[in-house]
Amino acid sequence: MAAVEIQLPEGFATVAEYAAEIKHVYKQYAHLPNMHIVDFFVTGFWQTLPREWQEYFEASDFELSSLLSLASTGQLDQRAPESLHSYVRAMFHLRLNYHGSPPTDQIEKENHQQELWYFLDSMSPKKKIEVAELSQLVANVASESKCSLVVDVGAGQGYLSRVLAYSSTGLPVLAVDSSPKQQRGAESMQRRTIKRLQGPRAAANGFKWDSERAARLEHTVMHVSLDNASQLAEAAHATAPDARWMMCGLHACGDLSSAVLKAFAESDATAVVLVPCCYNHISETSQEGSV
Repeated sequence: MAAVEIQLPEGFATVAEYAAEIKHVYKQYAHLPNMHIVDFFVTGFWQTLPREWQEYFEASDFELSSLLSLASTGQLDQRAPESLHSYVRAMFHLRLNYHGSPPTDQIEKENHQQELWYFLDSMSPKKKIEVAELSQLVANVASESKCSLVVDVGAGQGYLSRVLAYSSTGLPVLAVDSSPKQQRGAESMQRRTIKRLQGPRAAANGFKWDSERAARLEHTVMHVSLDNASQLAEAAHATAPDARWMMCGLHACGDLSSAVLKAFAESDATAVVLVPCCYNHISETSQEGSV
């Protein structure tokens, strides 16, 4: 299957142009992305918004449901102040376009969804969607890049790792997390998942468990930072010395995302699939004028 392609927004010929515009827009609106959602409610960030924005959102005839349309279409009603229109236009101008969602045979899709029940049953609805979609993307990228090892960075409770290792994707996975507590939790859930996969319901649905599956998933505790990102390559080589390998991360928080990208750029990793989060926790060390 073809991996999802990402194209630059209209008006940008190179990645450098796109990055420069992101930097320019960020300078204009830096106070907004720096507002962590929790701090917004508890430290009075509302008062830092432009007064005309506050008045627009506080108007008695403003409908909260309109924010859903705003998020997907970028459309504001005419009553919104021009400064808010400008902000929304700037954000949507930078929005990446995704093309080529991999087609899946309907029978294969139904079988895949049935199989995922054994892994997703205990997750929240949001986590189920994230893990199901990202595991398929990682599997596609691994197949196209001929990778035989996936390093899951910031693996946490191992939700994504288990799907990659134990489902039909069958990818060897090294699950990396900085917390021994998270590792113990992941290993506990791993044992429960294996027990479920060995049960009569799985057998009745045609799922065949074998001892080789259990060996596909390894856990390790490692604190990954910008200063020691090379440890990821060392861990991958120690796990599978001759394997082509890739990295992935779901909700890699703050500087962990930067560390993963640094490790990818400086190592022999073949591919990376990354879903960052908590951008406001990313350390800013770039110098003025750099992109």
